[in-house]
Amino acid sequence: MVSTSSSTHDSDLPMNTMLHLITIKISSTNYLLWMNQMTHLLTYQGMIGYVDGSSSLPSEFPDAAKSTSNHAYHEWIIADQCTILLLNVSLTEESFSNIVGLSTARTIWVALEWAYGN
Repeated sequence: MVSTSSSTHDSDLPMNTMLHLITIKISSTNYLLWMNQMTHLLTYQGMIGYVDGSSSLPSEFPDAAKSTSNHAYHEWIIADQCTILLLNVSLTEESFSNIVGLSTARTIWVALEWAYGN
């Protein structure tokens, strides 16, 4: 899972456990409940930065003179994809249509907020 050096809990939950913790699927009538559920889960797992925008994608090639790929870049991509998987599990088929074609957890979160947050 996603590891954070500032984590205050002993270990991250395995993905299959997290999937079972998502009991509310987003709809036009329960956005605040869904957001509350997801915010707490993502915060506990150290993944909230991928949806709130505070975790930014590192440069793939930090040194222009070298073609060596940045390990942090690849770790960020994997953690963002894990966050997307959690978001996807929390969607209904209807709500999924709001995120088709979006490729980061942040863009998905914003699209759902825009679609259901009013």
